[in-house]
Amino acid sequence: MADLYQSNAGSVTVTGVDTPGFLRLDGGDILSRQIMLITSVKVDRNEEVQTLKTLSNLYYLYSFGESPGRIMIGGILFLTPCNSSGGSSATVSQLNQWYEQNRAYNKQTPISISIGTAVFKGVLTNFSVSAEMTQFNVAGFNLSFIFVQPSQ
Repeated sequence: MADLYQSNAGSVTVTGVDTPGFLRLDGGDILSRQIMLITSVKVDRNEEVQTLKTLSNLYYLYSFGESPGRIMIGGILFLTPCNSSGGSSATVSQLNQWYEQNRAYNKQTPISISIGTAVFKGVLTNFSVSAEMTQFNVAGFNLSFIFVQPSQ
């Protein structure tokens, strides 16, 4: 097996909770108080369109406005604290509890999601964890939100 972690050393920047970051979620500090790294943020916006091809090979495009968009936040959870030789952290349990409190069914108001200077208001629709049973004790996670229109 390749020695990825020791031979290809990288760097990690640690910021404080009060330091403005690239990604912020309104309604809790779930992203800053967990043992996790955010590795991806994806925003999907789509137009509702219908295409029509005529018998004379002309194309018509009808636009019906913007479809609901999707924001996906992904990363890595550390299942044990870095300074621990064993045991487990409550990371998955805390993230699951945060999902239960903030998912679309339970939350009456949308969550504000700031990505840089862009702000979206969305509802939390999905939480997934994929634990890799390796000696590194890490798990991948994803949070998905649906938004209807970006904030101005």
